Order: sequence, then C-alpha cells, then structure tokens
Amino acid sequence: MNGQGSSGYGVSNRNQTSNPRTLESNKNVNQERLDRKRHLKSYTTVFTVHGLSRVFHGQLWERVAWASVFLLFAIFILIIVVSRIQDYTSYDIYTDMEIKFEENIKFPSITICPSIIIDRLQSWCGVNVMDPQALPQLSHLNMSDYCSKEKRKQIMGTDTSYYSNEYYNHNWYEIKVTTLDSVMNPVYKNYFRSLPEYNHACVTWNPRGNLTKGKYGFASIHIQLKQSSPSYYILPHGPDEYIDIGQFMSASPSTPGAMYQVNVEGTTLQRLPDPYPSKCRTKAMSETSSLVKKYSRQLCNDLSKPISKLQRCGTVDDFSYPFLDQDYISKSEKIDQTFGEFHNCLVLMKEQSKSGQISDEEDCDPQCSEQKFEVRHQMAGPTEGPTEIELLLSLDNTETENFVVEKALYQFNEVVANVGGMISLLNGLSICSALEILIATGLYIMFKRDGRRTVYTM
Repeated sequence: MNGQGSSGYGVSNRNQTSNPRTLESNKNVNQERLDRKRHLKSYTTVFTVHGLSRVFHGQLWERVAWASVFLLFAIFILIIVVSRIQDYTSYDIYTDMEIKFEENIKFPSITICPSIIIDRLQSWCGVNVMDPQALPQLSHLNMSDYCSKEKRKQIMGTDTSYYSNEYYNHNWYEIKVTTLDSVMNPVYKNYFRSLPEYNHACVTWNPRGNLTKGKYGFASIHIQLKQSSPSYYILPHGPDEYIDIGQFMSASPSTPGAMYQVNVEGTTLQRLPDPYPSKCRTKAMSETSSLVKKYSRQLCNDLSKPISKLQRCGTVDDFSYPFLDQDYISKSEKIDQTFGEFHNCLVLMKEQSKSGQISDEEDCDPQCSEQKFEVRHQMAGPTEGPTEIELLLSLDNTETENFVVEKALYQFNEVVANVGGMISLLNGLSICSALEILIATGLYIMFKRDGRRTVYTM
C-alpha cells in the first residue's frame, strides 16, 4: 500500500500546479502572452491601411462589413495589378522623332568606289563561272589550283591602310579633301582608309566619323583619276558600317569630267532589343571575319546566300569572301572539284530555290543603332580636266541631329507608379503599411504559439 501510495504521490507531484517553480513559469508565460496581445492590439488599432483596423475591432456586423469592403478593394487591386503587368509584358513600342541641337555636328563617312567592283559578284576565285562564253574553257579546271588561301589573298588584298593629313594615292585615283574654317580659309581633312574587302579599290574618307563639320558644314572632294572606269559611286554612311553592293547600285554615279553638288542629311535610328518587336542586336555574326566591326542586318542578309552556297557547293564568291571568317570557310570549303561541277551545283541550287525546295535567304534582325542618309546628287558643271571628278559635299543639318527612337510604351517604373498610385487611392496601402501588416502577422503567430506552451517541472 505504502509503495503504491508513494508511487501515486510521485506521479501527481509532477503535475502539481502548486509547485513554486511551476507557478512562476506559468506566470511568466501568461505575462509574455499578455504583452504580445497588447503589442498586437497596438498595431491592429492604428493600421495606416484604410479600414483595416475596423476589421479587427468593433461590433460583429461592423467587422463583417469592413472585411467585405476591404476584400472587394483587394480583388479590384489584384485585377489592376494583373492588367498592368500584362500591358508591360506585351512590350508594345512607339516611335519618337527627335531633333537635337548640337554644335559639333560630324561629317559622315564617305566611301568612293569604282563601278567595276560590282563585277566581283559573279566571280569565284577570280573566275566568272556564270559567263556562258567562258564556261567551256573553264569547266575542266580544278578549283584547288585557283582557290587556295594564297591565291585568294592576291585577289582580295591583305592590308588595311590609314592615311592621315596627306592626299590618298592609289592605282585607281588620287583624292584630296578640303573644308573651310570660320574665315573661309581652306583646311585639309585628308583622313582615309582603304578597304581590303574591295581589294583596296574603294576608299573611305573620315572612316571613324569623327571629323566635325567646321563652321559651314562643307567639304570639297577632288578625285584625280589614273585608270578609266565608266563611273564612280559616292556613298555616305556611318563609321565602320558595312557597305553593301546594293547601296552602290542604287546610288547616283559620278562620271569623269563633271562637278557634282552632293547634299547630305543624316538620321540616326535607335531600336530596342528582344523582347521588344524589333529584336535588334549588336553582337556580330559568328561567321564574319575581323574586318566586320559592327553587326549589320544588310550584311547578315547579303551573306545568307553565299553561306548557303558554301555549305552546298563548296566555296563563296569573291565579293563575300573577305567578310567571312577563314576558319569557318575552311571547315565547309570543298575545292577538290572542277569549276564545271561547281557551276552545275549553282544552277541546281537556283532551280531548287525557284521551286521552293530550299530557302537560302534569312530574315535577319536589325542593328540597334543605325545611321541613314538622304542624298541629293546633282551635276553642278564641268571640271577643268576630263579625268577629274569634283564633289561639293554639303551637310543640310549643320546645327541639329535627327533621331528616330523606339521607346517602350510601358516602362517598368510607370507600371510601379500606376499600381502603387491605384493601391494608395483605394486603401492607402504603402510600403510602411505593408511592413505594419507583416509585423502584426508575426506578432499574431507568436501569440498563438505561446498559447500552446506547457510548463513542466521535475
């Protein structure tokens, strides 16, 4: 009996609430819960969010009414937030035309090229395989004897030359450029770069595009011819931009023995990258050579056919060859064939393209920044000699720069401002209010956790 009584007394003693240590612990827990309840009430009675304090205090019907209103506003806010996010993720754009005043307007780069350079479009390794009269004599020749890297270098040229403060002297012509200072004195502006991709027969004046216009935005370009060519093409463009053959063919030619007035007005186009509709890019194509300084949509489109011919038939034309990376060409080139076999492959590709069996054209993305020039080219009279060409270059926009800029219709900061403004209008919610709600939620969780605590003593 005593043993059983002693054992029973031990069990009941463990749960005795009259133990001083147990009473003290329970008292501390109750005090903590009371403090947290007061702290929580201090938040819920002064919420800065409109109407939220009414949800927690007052008569039942008041709390239900305010909870309904608050829920209705929350649903409306959610609809607005979703709508604004959809507007932003649609990536709509608009185009803005801007005119900026600029004291130091710069001359465009000017490329001068003889019309004979266009013939290289039909030449492969120096051989025109598309000439029906020459084909019978060429068809049995092995391409490896003509298409080695050494032979190609002889055709293309290898050096890129800069000429500064002196006239440009080439086998084709001699070029001098002068501008006028503020008191109408001539100033020599002879900055040239010969173009190896055109066998140095073409030359670019002001290649870096950093020559300012001076006071009058005028430059005189004098060309003294050494070899005859039916005509020469004068093409303004942005610095280091690709000059495609189509631009030469569409430009107005300048013939020897004539003086021309050339008026130029430039516009800079600025586009937005992916995910916006233009999906512009700046990174150069992996297939292009080091001669290509900038990505160009036109170059990408122009190289799509030559790349297709390289992969299917074994090599590229002489015009496209300098623009492609040598390692890329070496991996795909097949020159252990005759020109006749190569010609047959080209003819087959042309037939398959017409019938729609193959597609050798690519719709390339535009570049993010591009300069376009409107050129008015008209004869102003004869020159002193029959082997001269005089170009009187004049900038129409001598004090301003024209921009056509793509802009996002919905900027991210506008979305945040619209959503934040609407939320504040409906229920006064701000970042501080959200912080209040977060802290009150934490206090409520801690209050509930304290209510489940049980104190034991040994």
